Amino acid sequence: MREHSAKRLAAFVDNVGLDEDGCVALEGELNTLDAKVREIAEDFAAAIGEGVPFNFETQMQLFNEMSSAVLDAYAGLDETMPDGWREKDSEFNVWLGIGPDAADPLFDALRKVGIRAPFMGPPPR
Repeated sequence: MREHSAKRLAAFVDNVGLDEDGCVALEGELNTLDAKVREIAEDFAAAIGEGVPFNFETQMQLFNEMSSAVLDAYAGLDETMPDGWREKDSEFNVWLGIGPDAADPLFDALRKVGIRAPFMGPPPR
């Protein structure tokens, strides 16, 4: 996954024609998104550890916060990327900038309370 992300990000840089400043701006936006996703995962993990049920409402709150973070990243890119960046690479997805372990605290908290959400992958062997 990480190799795919690196290749995809390099393709984005080429497709959009980013210079060094553009690459720094892209990295900054993606790092901000990664940090925000980690913070959200840690906050929800703490709440679950304190007994908040991971019910439909809590799941929707999680999805809302994650969606807001992703949309904020796109808004940040709109401010920092060259005009027309979306048209030059319509396949780009900011989710590629999130580290594969960003949600681990949430997954760990869910496992501790015996919840196996469908998005958590196969059970450990």
